[in-house]
Formats: sequence, C-alpha cells, structure tokens
Amino acid sequence: MQPIILLVWSLSLVTKQNVLQDIAKKYNADVFQILLAWCIRNGQTIAIPQSGNAEHVINNVKAANIKLTESDLAKIDAVYPEPSVSEPLALW
Repeated sequence: MQPIILLVWSLSLVTKQNVLQDIAKKYNADVFQILLAWCIRNGQTIAIPQSGNAEHVINNVKAANIKLTESDLAKIDAVYPEPSVSEPLALW
C-alpha cells in the first residue's frame, strides 16, 4: 500500500474510533455495544454477534437497551456511510 493511502486509511480509522468512543462514554458503554445498538436501532434488524463467554453475552444484551439519539445516529452514519454500490455478501 502506498504511504499516502495508508495515512488516509489510518486517519479514517482514528476518526471513526474517536466518534464511537465519545458516544460510548456518553452511555457508559463500550464501542461494541454502541455499534450493536446502531445496527439494531430500527427494531427490524437482527444482529447475531459472536460471543466467547457469558460476559460478552451480557454486554451484547445490554446493547439492546441503548437508545441512541438522532444526533448520535447522525455522527455514526457520517463515519459509516451507506455503501454507494451494491456488494455481494461474503459467505465463507
């Protein structure tokens, strides 16, 4: 990968992480709970997160109780925009 591409990619990751950490702090949650709450926010989406132990399962359940504000949703949507082209689901 070219250095400039690596820099842009790294800055993008930092921006996403900062947005998620700020929102997580607001809800006294972790970043994974915020992402899960974002995924299931409309009540019509089912997420099947992987859990390695009972604590992870409990944390995943807690995500269902997080009600993100419109402002929070807009911030997350800004750093994770809807894809502009259709992509096949990778099933491996």
